[in-house]
Amino acid sequence: MFTVEFEDKDCIITTLDDTGKHEDVELLLDKEGDVWIRQFCGLNEEYDLIHMTRSQFLDILAAWNSPEGAYFIRTKKNAKNKS
Repeated sequence: MFTVEFEDKDCIITTLDDTGKHEDVELLLDKEGDVWIRQFCGLNEEYDLIHMTRSQFLDILAAWNSPEGAYFIRTKKNAKNKS
């Protein structure tokens, strides 16, 4: 199960472990384009936090179904209609 929430221009995605073995994982996409991933750690009673650029996060998503190798992602810019 997961939830999606919007606060101002930020998006918070939370995924819950259906088995109950792991703590929830929260993904924050902030208005500046940064990505934050956090999960509560019971051993030290605080959140483990990962901070990355949007580009790094897109690399991870693209890698999910990719075969072994090294890759570059090229993004397309939106073409504006000229009328």
